[in-house]
Amino acid sequence: MALGRLRWQDSDTKALGFAWNRSSFVMYSASGTDDIDRLCAALNQSGWQAELLQLGAGSLGHRAERVRLPGLGVEFMRYGQALEFREIKADELVTLSLVLEASAPPRLRGFEVGAHHLVVRTAGDESEYVTAAETRSLNFDVAPEHLGGYRGPSRIVAMRGAEPLRRELIAASRALVEACRTDHARPAAAGEKRRELAQARLLGALRALSARGLPPEAISATDLGRFQLVERARGHLRETRGSVPIPKLARELAVSERTLFRAFRQSLGMGPREVDQLRRLHEVRAMLLARGPGRGRVAEAAAEAGFTHLGRLADLYRRHFGELPTQTLARRA
Repeated sequence: MALGRLRWQDSDTKALGFAWNRSSFVMYSASGTDDIDRLCAALNQSGWQAELLQLGAGSLGHRAERVRLPGLGVEFMRYGQALEFREIKADELVTLSLVLEASAPPRLRGFEVGAHHLVVRTAGDESEYVTAAETRSLNFDVAPEHLGGYRGPSRIVAMRGAEPLRRELIAASRALVEACRTDHARPAAAGEKRRELAQARLLGALRALSARGLPPEAISATDLGRFQLVERARGHLRETRGSVPIPKLARELAVSERTLFRAFRQSLGMGPREVDQLRRLHEVRAMLLARGPGRGRVAEAAAEAGFTHLGRLADLYRRHFGELPTQTLARRA
């Protein structure tokens, strides 16, 4: 079957293109962006309500290759920077995620997700997910009927003892993406056949996963307590625009400063003051993009986010996002 094709490139999105099969609704796409706002917008258009915090400074380095078929999506992702995702799953598909490679294990609600885990998220799931720099993952969006009708709660599943099945899920996914990529470049009947075989192989692996069951991994009280402490601390910092001294914050939370810093370091890789400063930098960026150009816009956004020194804000903003606040405004125009 012939594929429709479209490719384009702009200043923020690198080598992005997609193809779709008009008769069977198969879509292939490859994309990349260094802009945190474009990535957030893309997530919010693909079945999630998401807020992102870029934890590492510099180029985002996000790359993705995707295949979409009726009731099945496959997505290979790479994140060059550490990121925090706060997401609500808005669609009815079951999302499965495997970590392929990472400079440090990602954390889901404070729990360390290893290569031997499968993350399962279903409709309405609210999650806080932190990835390290140079993380590669494989995600599936699967209609519940391909998983034996599973519509249960979101969970982290231990894949210990199921390494052959994990390898088959990865290999079948690569075969499907490769078949669709090849057919995108040179549409042919043989390409459609390869795609159908790869799709059947992946669906077989998903059925085997369903038959094995999805036993939840137990989350330790220590991990849960650390996550809850960080969430409470961030709530206090948000309410005070970051003005509360850390010793006072620790007293209000009834923990030592050392315990507070350790919780933040283990959860987000930095201290509470640094995390709150990043949050406020993202607030400034969101306000500039939402309101657009205008006299005094930067000063207005800075004041609302709790920054009192515009020169200091400009330096922090440039080092983190790679551009000045005024350049963000000009790009928005």
